[in-house]
Amino acid sequence: MSKTDKDIALFVAFCIEEYGAAKEMTGEQVLDLFSRYGVIDYLSSCFEPLHT
Repeated sequence: MSKTDKDIALFVAFCIEEYGAAKEMTGEQVLDLFSRYGVIDYLSSCFEPLHT
């Protein structure tokens, strides 16, 4: 796994954790929600502008 791939994975995990904490949801619930609506793909493809 390249450094960029690791950075993206950490960013997506951070977003899942933060959203879950804000909405009082488990990580699994957030992951299901994000997967259903394509949020993970969006976060991954738009990593550069979003993480800055």
